[in-house]
Amino acid sequence: MIRKLFSNLPFLLTSLCLPQAAAAQNGMLAPGSLIVYPLIDNSGTSQTWVTVTNTNLSSASGTVRVNFAYINGSDCGELSRSKLLTPGDTLTVNTKLDNPNMTAGYLYVYATTATSSAAISFNHLIGTTRVINTATTTDMEYQPFVFPAIGAQGALTDLDNDTRRDFNNLEYAAVPNRLQFPRFTGHYESLGTVGFARSSYIVLVSLAGSQFTNSVDFAIYNDNEEAFSAQTSFTCWTKRKLKDISTAFTHNFLLSTNHNASESFNSRETGTFRINGRQASSTGGTITDPAILALLIEEVSTVGGDAVLPFAIGTQTNGDLLNTGSLPDTN
Repeated sequence: MIRKLFSNLPFLLTSLCLPQAAAAQNGMLAPGSLIVYPLIDNSGTSQTWVTVTNTNLSSASGTVRVNFAYINGSDCGELSRSKLLTPGDTLTVNTKLDNPNMTAGYLYVYATTATSSAAISFNHLIGTTRVINTATTTDMEYQPFVFPAIGAQGALTDLDNDTRRDFNNLEYAAVPNRLQFPRFTGHYESLGTVGFARSSYIVLVSLAGSQFTNSVDFAIYNDNEEAFSAQTSFTCWTKRKLKDISTAFTHNFLLSTNHNASESFNSRETGTFRINGRQASSTGGTITDPAILALLIEEVSTVGGDAVLPFAIGTQTNGDLLNTGSLPDTN
């Protein structure tokens, strides 16, 4: 379920099916043992609140300790916090206060033993994220990626003892192979005749490792199924405007194509796009088809916006959090 909050409108709620790799049950996201929040934005006047909820109500086995692993987007530096969740407990953290040294990046939270940071299976965790900009009054909420552990409750998940969380269908469920967003709205540079400015941003999270540069392919389609392509590269984490990746993401370009003149969104041209990792390289090796996660952010105006996770196409088992070495993780 993805929620969109607009500061100048009543709260609106929309739902969609989330990635298969996030353990869907009857088309809905199920609790898991590891949660990935792809965007933590505490830059300028922005603040991000993260919520983790323990759905286990058992007085005998429902208490769990969770580890908050903050990953700095600029260099993949990590800071960890340990927190206790009692049965049915929900915890909301102001990440700007919890980790005042991180401006932007991502966060992953996973269940651990009561006395150490050793990861365990505890498929009862759910969560949400809220990003608020006090200057623009933008109020945006999105659901994170949730991954179940494969083993029985309480079992240690680090089967290869590498201190990494492996999405290999042995420790945790696999990640998506390709990511598809059902719609993007073409970027328009100025207010002009269409009413308001609008920008779309993509957030990308590397599951290859902190020292790997990821090459990523974009397959872009207008509203008449015309195909275009683009590429970008990043290391660790990035948030960038779609228009800076390709002009195919702009309103004017889409308008110049053989688009469907009867289709638009609020007088703006739209399309769909798919993302797939092509290659990730470091001084120690190369990974073909690297695993990535993504989040799409679209600004409605200067005071509103939304954020959505992609749909998953296929799965792959070569992602992990977090490889800090230069050699590919083959486990």
